[in-house]
Amino acid sequence: MPSNPSRQTLTGLSSTSGFPTWFPDVVIRPFSASVACVVNSSAISYNVEASLDFTGSSNFISTAATWFSSGLSASTSNALASFGFPVSALRVNVTSGSSTGTVAATFMQAG
Repeated sequence: MPSNPSRQTLTGLSSTSGFPTWFPDVVIRPFSASVACVVNSSAISYNVEASLDFTGSSNFISTAATWFSSGLSASTSNALASFGFPVSALRVNVTSGSSTGTVAATFMQAG
């Protein structure tokens, strides 16, 4: 049975509006997580990025973490990515587009 989905929406660029970030439960085995992104404009480009740096500490600083590109890089339309290997954090990074462009991300983990 999958966990409850986490839905996060970002309007505008991540550099000005932030990075919707989700922290999966890395204890669940086998690890399986996915993220579905829906865009409202073709004039937007985004990445789904993963990190192994989150330790569960409240002192986690997203901008200080190392982020790796997933299979969704420079995406401009609706897309789905899945992760069959443990990652400690996933985020959406809108890299270009208008200030009114929106990406709605739904994160889900099996378990």
